[in-house]
Amino acid sequence: ALIALNSTNKFLLATSVTAPFIPFLVVATLRLLAPDPLFYAIGRIYGDRALHWARDVFPGTGPLLDEVGTDGGAVRRLLHVLIVIMPNNPVCLVAGVTRFPIRRFVVLNVLGTIGRVLLMWWIGHLFSDQIHDLLDVVARYQRWFLLASVVLVVAYLAWQVIGRRGLIGGVEELEDELGDG
Repeated sequence: ALIALNSTNKFLLATSVTAPFIPFLVVATLRLLAPDPLFYAIGRIYGDRALHWARDVFPGTGPLLDEVGTDGGAVRRLLHVLIVIMPNNPVCLVAGVTRFPIRRFVVLNVLGTIGRVLLMWWIGHLFSDQIHDLLDVVARYQRWFLLASVVLVVAYLAWQVIGRRGLIGGVEELEDELGDG
């Protein structure tokens, strides 16, 4: 259930030592694949406007997005590798913008995602003793961690809304930036 809600690497590692392999593989893969078609479609439909929006929403991806805007050919060649080793939201968006062939995108995306899940499973089992120790500490101080998490999330969301940053702050301008034309 945890990786169905949030499949970041830390949760994949934490659950890899306690979850049965097949459910872990299936749930993690499906959860990681879920947003990819959406970001591919946004990139394909909105093109350069999606790149402009992504600069605000995905800080740190500027060099990749700038490269797409100036010379899509170099990025197209690199996309084959990027889709396999890091099939994340910005990469899927760029694949859509560059009109990467959809069948190839799906195959590389699924292979890369399964590879990531298997890598997290392997790393989790490699460090299983340390992960179990960490899970014991989290279980012991669960209430304090929950309280701190709630405070940090509320503060972070407020910071995004007030500063119009990230996904929360960027949603208001999404319609204006993408528009109809």
